[in-house]
Amino acid sequence: MNIVKNQDVCIRDDLLVITLHDSVNPVIWQMDRDRFRTAAFDVLQRQSAFFIRFKPREGAPTDIAEYTDRARALVVLKSIQHVLMDGPNTGAQKYFEIIGTKPRTQQIILAGACVILFVVLSVILFTLIPPPTNQESIHGMDIAPSVEPGIPQSADDVFKSQESR
Repeated sequence: MNIVKNQDVCIRDDLLVITLHDSVNPVIWQMDRDRFRTAAFDVLQRQSAFFIRFKPREGAPTDIAEYTDRARALVVLKSIQHVLMDGPNTGAQKYFEIIGTKPRTQQIILAGACVILFVVLSVILFTLIPPPTNQESIHGMDIAPSVEPGIPQSADDVFKSQESR
């Protein structure tokens, strides 16, 4: 059970619970995480009363509670803000919510980046390898026959021709 508390506001098991016992009409108000993550809260003055309002992304705003004192309404609004900002998420889950991707998507992106890196390094490595040696030379020695092909030649003649070069 995740509980984050700040005065009269807490998040419990993915529910935002606001206890407004000092409002004109005391109320305990709650909503699930999917709704409050995309919504806003504000304080609205109507005549001499101050209302804490919930403003969903879609739909009409809802008055949650009425206060006669603006300062107290702002304290409750700041409590809501504090709890929503510090909510129960920590570590990797909070990180992925901030950047807007899920862990599975991150793994796919990381795997793709690794494949691309492997291909780039392979290309670089193969361009740095010297080309294969010519069949006619080994270790810088030219062993090409000194006579034309097709003419018989003894091994001694080949070695003598090598020494004379």
